[in-house]
Amino acid sequence: MKERKFVMNCTFDRIRSRMVIVLATVVSLALLPAPVVGGPTKLPPGLFVDAAPANAMGVGEARKTAQEGKPVVIRGRVGGVAKPIADKYAMFLMSDMALALCQDGCADLCHIPREQLLANLATVQVVDHTGRPLKADIQGMNGLRPLSEVIIQGVVAKVDKNVMIVNARSIFVNRAGK
Repeated sequence: MKERKFVMNCTFDRIRSRMVIVLATVVSLALLPAPVVGGPTKLPPGLFVDAAPANAMGVGEARKTAQEGKPVVIRGRVGGVAKPIADKYAMFLMSDMALALCQDGCADLCHIPREQLLANLATVQVVDHTGRPLKADIQGMNGLRPLSEVIIQGVVAKVDKNVMIVNARSIFVNRAGK
């Protein structure tokens, strides 16, 4: 009986965490400018880099000091929801590396309390010259996939207690790490 209660509590916590993250993602997306209309867009040349930018800080640490319009270099893991990479836009969610992964190795971090999770997430987007997210699928590019370790160099587009959005200028995917 005790084991069943634990499983039920874990399942409830997982559902609650997913709902919170989905809500945070929806809020992030609602705050963005309207997406580009039309077909797929080419990503900027040099977006994916082979060398890790220096002086990267964790997502949680960066959120404490980030200012809108200022440059930032953040290190984290692609994840925070079950499907952290957008299908049709050059966007993904990343979490702080300090957050422990779920026992089943999923990307949704279902066991992390809501407040802690929100304080350690960032939405990363690649934008055009007008600030709109590019319509391009970046999953798999340069090894980018859920749970990949990444370092993002960019500019903070929005930051508050629930959301941090970074416009990426460069993305380093640590293919040796994972």
